[in-house]
Amino acid sequence: MTRFVFMFNTFLFLIFITNSFGFKSHEFKKCHDVEFCRENRERAEQQPIESNGFYISPENIKIDPSGLSGLINHPTENDIKFTFTLQILHNPKNTFRFKIDEQNPSSKRFEPPHILQEDNIKYSKVSIVNNEESAIVSSENNRFVITYKPLKVEFFRGDELVIVANDRNLFHFDHFRPKPTNPHLWEQRFRSHTDTRPKGPASVSMDFTFVGASHVYGIPEHATSFALKPTRGPIGYQEPYRLYNLDVFEYNLDSSFGLYGSVPFMIAHTSKGTSSAVFLLNTSEMYIDVSPPVKTKSSAESTQTHWFAESGLLDIFVFLGPSPTDILEEYTTLTGKPTFPSLFSLSYHQCRWNYK
Repeated sequence: MTRFVFMFNTFLFLIFITNSFGFKSHEFKKCHDVEFCRENRERAEQQPIESNGFYISPENIKIDPSGLSGLINHPTENDIKFTFTLQILHNPKNTFRFKIDEQNPSSKRFEPPHILQEDNIKYSKVSIVNNEESAIVSSENNRFVITYKPLKVEFFRGDELVIVANDRNLFHFDHFRPKPTNPHLWEQRFRSHTDTRPKGPASVSMDFTFVGASHVYGIPEHATSFALKPTRGPIGYQEPYRLYNLDVFEYNLDSSFGLYGSVPFMIAHTSKGTSSAVFLLNTSEMYIDVSPPVKTKSSAESTQTHWFAESGLLDIFVFLGPSPTDILEEYTTLTGKPTFPSLFSLSYHQCRWNYK
């Protein structure tokens, strides 16, 4: 009996220690606690009707030497419009840039400085075929097809469709607006903390389909598998991948929870041996949903992803590779090559902090 009591007390003590010093999930926000995350996920669950999405009026299209520019119309507010540019880059090669911002914002949205190696960026000369419904823009072996209503952009390597932006009509852009009498959306509370938003909701979102890819990789840092697990559907995680820098004691393993760094850069690889990638230049808090592979009209299997950030604008880079090495060359040409570490630092290091 004494032995049983001792073992039982030891068991309770271990539970107490674990609860006292382990990862305290209740102290951190989940998607349902974050308004823009919750709303974007709900929007995806409603499967938006194509005719109700953001669209482009053909008369607002301008043809540029390296691509297209113009205005995107809000689906319900006629006086709200967004500017866009869509270009093909010569350097880095096999790269596209798709940038969306408010036309006349009440204040300028934040654009992260010192990220791009501007001297390295060169734009291609393109050929354009334009009509009332879409435009085809080509340069050498690369082209994109932009459909005006609803807005959709398809990126091709030769004749192969590689990535589709706004494939599921999940593009959304909360425009700045005056504060209303009931400032419900201008504040957000979590536990004892209140987060004020002087300009109101400002989230941006876009979905990307990686055609022919059954797995995607990247978006560090998360304590998860190399191939990212789905965050929608019956398998994988229930929470989207969070990109928000955190230093967490005894973080959970096998989780979509954000850790020490955030890089919104995702790579896909197909059974044909070709790769593609997306980089979203936005430093706001961000969430990314990854759906299980689905069959599409153009491919046996594709991976659908949904990206949504709290604020900022959409500055999207699409890389067509075609190899993983090419992808990294294109990405680091854009953002800069890593610095080689000092010789004295090249030795064995091991930290025993946070072991379980």
